[in-house]
Amino acid sequence: MSDIKAEGRELVITKDGRVKRSPVPAGFNPQMFRHIVAGVDLLYRKQGKLPTINEVTNSWENFEPKVVRQAWATPEFKEALAIRGIEFEAKVGLTAEQLYAIQILQDPSDKRMVKARLSAIGIPMTKYTAWMRNPVFARAMTEQAEQNLGDSVNTALNRLVAAADSGESWAINKVLEMTGRWNPQQQEVQNARTVVLTVMEVIQEECADDKELLDRILNRVRGKMTALSIQNSIGQ
Repeated sequence: MSDIKAEGRELVITKDGRVKRSPVPAGFNPQMFRHIVAGVDLLYRKQGKLPTINEVTNSWENFEPKVVRQAWATPEFKEALAIRGIEFEAKVGLTAEQLYAIQILQDPSDKRMVKARLSAIGIPMTKYTAWMRNPVFARAMTEQAEQNLGDSVNTALNRLVAAADSGESWAINKVLEMTGRWNPQQQEVQNARTVVLTVMEVIQEECADDKELLDRILNRVRGKMTALSIQNSIGQ
């Protein structure tokens, strides 16, 4: 959570030791201006888009429409929103700051947490979360992440082959499985079938003199197998 406080006629946002000041427009009560900005911020994070003046005034009874409209028209209001990562005017593309943030956040070689990466380039976490409500920014983040995933496939395959060449049994099994030369699940099924057939063969030999008992056992086995088959069909 960012620390937000009013200092005189300025709105001060402190984050990780850095301070950004957004001047309060002349003639405005600093506390009321701060409340209006905070209200817009809250609705933006809920809706994922900049709310209208009516949505703001309808959400808070103590906001006078006239005062909100006056604040809306000031450059200080737009600056206060920009500090929070909210673009007042919708843009087709991304800002230079957002593009740089994507480059840092999507660097697969950087092992730091997201918060640490953002802190290093002077972007508060609250600003980043607001950006993620922007469909353009969120889509760019997703596309870059998917590209990173695709790029990592060749690296992963090369490392797998190298591990198999060095004699790692898990890698050898995985290579055979991926190439269709060995299926561990199919092998497990085959092993289970062998066990069942062996058990049934023993039962038939032991109950050869008691046909009634043998029939009863076989019928129970068939019933269990039918029930199991139905359960598997439902599960699929």
